[in-house]
Amino acid sequence: MVESPDEKPVFRFVSIIEIESGTHGLLRFRNWTAKAGTAIDKVCNADLTPRRFAEDLYVQLATDPLLTEADVQQWTEMELLDVAAKWWNVVEHRRPSPIPFDSLEGFQKAVRQRSAEHRKSLTSSIEMMAALRFHMPEHSALERLTESIAKQHKGLLEFAGATEIQKAMERMHLAAQQPMATAIREITFARPERLALESIHERMRDAQMFAGARAIEIAKLAAVTSPLAESAAQAEKMHREMADRLRGYEAAFDASRLKAVLGDLDLTGYRRFMPDVAALESVAVSFKTQWIDRLRPEASVTGMARMVALSAAAQAPNPFAVASVTTIREALGDWREVTMPWRLLPDSNLREQFYIDRGFDTNLVRLPEPAFSEALDNLGLVRRQTSPDAEEIDEEEILRQRMAQVYKLLFRLERGLRAYIDDVMIHKYGPDWERHRCHGNGQVYKKWVQKRDLAVQSGLQPQRLIQYADFTEYADLITKADNWNEVFQEAFDRSESVRESFHRLGPVRLCTMHARPITKTELMLASAEITRLLTAIGDVDDEDPE
Repeated sequence: MVESPDEKPVFRFVSIIEIESGTHGLLRFRNWTAKAGTAIDKVCNADLTPRRFAEDLYVQLATDPLLTEADVQQWTEMELLDVAAKWWNVVEHRRPSPIPFDSLEGFQKAVRQRSAEHRKSLTSSIEMMAALRFHMPEHSALERLTESIAKQHKGLLEFAGATEIQKAMERMHLAAQQPMATAIREITFARPERLALESIHERMRDAQMFAGARAIEIAKLAAVTSPLAESAAQAEKMHREMADRLRGYEAAFDASRLKAVLGDLDLTGYRRFMPDVAALESVAVSFKTQWIDRLRPEASVTGMARMVALSAAAQAPNPFAVASVTTIREALGDWREVTMPWRLLPDSNLREQFYIDRGFDTNLVRLPEPAFSEALDNLGLVRRQTSPDAEEIDEEEILRQRMAQVYKLLFRLERGLRAYIDDVMIHKYGPDWERHRCHGNGQVYKKWVQKRDLAVQSGLQPQRLIQYADFTEYADLITKADNWNEVFQEAFDRSESVRESFHRLGPVRLCTMHARPITKTELMLASAEITRLLTAIGDVDDEDPE
């Protein structure tokens, strides 16, 4: 699989693996990605013969053309083995020690071994992080005032109706610190009153998109504490109005709109990743929830189409090439030269305005929940935990799940980046690369060593030094001149784009680490950029932390 140990590896990830099988023509199989991970695990856990294992795996992963059990049962063992070897070559191409095999039995063992290794690695990571303490934010003035208002004015709580906001207000309390491993499994560290307020804010922002100028003044109320009851009542009313305006995709009325929207996209930075009409319609009909605004259907379709184009750019074979950079910058804004005003961090409305000022395309978050989360899931950018009942949506639960999703995305990114950086640097410079290739004139290396020593003194097992790196250090390490020229340029193309990618993730990560509710804009920033970075490094171990 690796022709020479002296060759410099090229790490490129492809979501679809094309295999020329000879007798059976060109076949296409999914790579070991989020969509395929569950299917692969299912096959690995089943008690199957090696031949049946290969057959079931091909049926699960085949795409365009699809394969049936009857199809693969006609293949000879040599044909099955040939396809297995070609698929495995691509799956294993970034590993310094790929697992070889020369039989279907060997193939079965190799796939099961990688699956087991991933689970063991994940368990070890969680145990290592369990000793860390999760920082909880202080009780802010806004939250103290909210609590006081709620206690003094019981009538304020009547606005909540069928939502969980009333229950949240009634059970206000300070969240206790908890181990990070617990936070990974169940994000419950945001205080209920904060979630209640944030659900009002989000309703106002969605209403503003639906109603245009009419909602602008109402939306501003969400950032003011004194007229909280009025803001909440307006939010509830407009939320119900919005829900009544939504419908599903109707080909007779919407097919022509798809063509018109694609024509408009051809004049924007999205044009290089525009889907064709058939692909766009496939996404449109996949929604299980209502998502099209009856009064402004073209706006809903435009938002969905731009999400499709952004997803394609983030998952392109080279997501840091000029074409992808142009589309992603059109979608998420220009973050090349930006200083985040951290004083805005506690207020989601001020953060949203900051993102818009950077050039974020609000069409990307036009769909209301739960359709928005469903779209991200359908496009492979996130994996939803549950499918909320469209008739009875718990806004606060959606916010909790969103916080958990972003936490898991960031956890996976850091795990993947550390493994990738260590792999390629060891391949180029040997196992002691940190001593001479770290940025910071030796200070970063010393800091990593100190952190490792402290961990060992606490009774933890020592890890590779890269495991002690901070999130803010990855971009500097990658773009350090000699590292960039000799190792990383081939995967990332432009150092400027790498820094921009990490800039976009900065405020999202801080909000997550400080237990602040995550907005739809921030989920879009995180899912697109993390997908892009993982695609660039060829990360295929994408199971969520359990």
